[in-house]
Amino acid sequence: MISLTNNELDDIASLAAFIGILLWLLLRLMMKYPKRIHIPDYQRGVKFVGGAYAGVTMPGSYLTFGDKEQINLIDMRPYLVLVERLTFFDVLHAPCVASFGAKLRVLDPYIAATRSKDHLNDSIGIVRNAALSVLSRALIVAGLDMRARLSTDIKLAVNKELLRVGMELSEIEITELWTDAKPPATSVGQTD
Repeated sequence: MISLTNNELDDIASLAAFIGILLWLLLRLMMKYPKRIHIPDYQRGVKFVGGAYAGVTMPGSYLTFGDKEQINLIDMRPYLVLVERLTFFDVLHAPCVASFGAKLRVLDPYIAATRSKDHLNDSIGIVRNAALSVLSRALIVAGLDMRARLSTDIKLAVNKELLRVGMELSEIEITELWTDAKPPATSVGQTD
């Protein structure tokens, strides 16, 4: 068994305290040390300094200071959206069903980052509501020209609403459109 004198124990305690203080200082320096953030070419960074908007950062590698700066990454790639089985009543109150697909993309990264917590899911709700509004004011009849006209009307109405959250809808295609309207009964050749 090794026995240590009081002087040796004091030296070990001083060394341990010195190492502890050194580790604490090193940890504090590392927390203040800038961090490197990499933004790939399909994303943009919305930069805030001291809580205030400081601009949109383009793809690249940046140093950020954790206490003062914050960069929120926004994905700029288009999202494929499929809105299926929208049930509605057209202008003649006939029951109808419509489905469509489109591309949804970020138009303004700053607005998309600051106006909603989840810009994609919030935008899908806006797309559904604006599309239902357009479809319920239309007279649904069969034909490809009807689908093309409705696609244009839906795109205009949806983009007007999506502009408020920094998003845009493009390349819309109606994949399903039908109605259960029954033509009025006509009486040919009947007399009373």
